[in-house]
Amino acid sequence: MFLVKDRRLGMDKYVFLYADPRPEGYRGEVTEGVTLDYDMNGVHLWPDGQPCPNPQLGRDPNDPKHYQVFKFPEELNAAAFRLVHSSTPIVAYSWSEYRKRYYPVPEDYAKSMTQDEWFDFLEEADSATRIRKKLIELNNPRHGSKRNEIAEWVANRHMGADGGINQVWFLDSGSPAEEIRLLEVSERFTGEAARIEPIDLGLDVDGKNYKLLVADISSEHLEKIREDPARMLPKDWMIENALVWGRRGRQQ
Repeated sequence: MFLVKDRRLGMDKYVFLYADPRPEGYRGEVTEGVTLDYDMNGVHLWPDGQPCPNPQLGRDPNDPKHYQVFKFPEELNAAAFRLVHSSTPIVAYSWSEYRKRYYPVPEDYAKSMTQDEWFDFLEEADSATRIRKKLIELNNPRHGSKRNEIAEWVANRHMGADGGINQVWFLDSGSPAEEIRLLEVSERFTGEAARIEPIDLGLDVDGKNYKLLVADISSEHLEKIREDPARMLPKDWMIENALVWGRRGRQQ
């Protein structure tokens, strides 16, 4: 394998590739002949009642080209590995595949951008989001609004506040009347998980409390969910008959 380091969205990402990235235009430092021990399902599994995984990328001090992803810092320390990065690496076949899957700008545009142009692009996007957030004030749902109307209001609020979110899925089927389950799709989301883990944000509308469960996912996560919902989604969550809103309104 080949190991490269890519600085993206203000963070260093360690990328393990099966193909040499240099013929595809990569100009940074490349470490050849590395090995990676990464049990993705085991590292990201989070059973009920257990502590949240805190993945760590470590390197074997006796074999500098051998790397391993540990679920917790304690496991890394017990194995006497040296900490490389407090995050999970990205594994892809080639440099072009990695860029296609994870870069938030068109490939041709990204190729020609200098570092200053890249940061200018991010600042413009963030500035536009801040301006839109100030200009658009969404009225609270009217009295007696149905749950799907409240879910749509939340979706529009979140898409307006976070420019990275391009789609929100409301999983209505099988959920309790006081619960709103949302999948928020963002191409800026780089998290990796074997199973989707929502966060309870809570919501009070018109004096009624809702359990607002929101899970941030990428489009790659969405495809995996659609292929095998039972494996990816929390227990009792169903994607059938979901209501979907995009930046330009209802999609399905």
